[in-house]
Amino acid sequence: ASQSAGDINTIYQPPEPRSRHLSVSRIASN
Repeated sequence: ASQSAGDINTIYQPPEPRSRHLSVSRIASN
């Protein structure tokens, strides 16, 4: 569920530095 929420948040939220961090975290988690 966390991964899905992160994906949605990254898409909905603007291209902020936080989005990049979330993306990196999601990739690292995988």
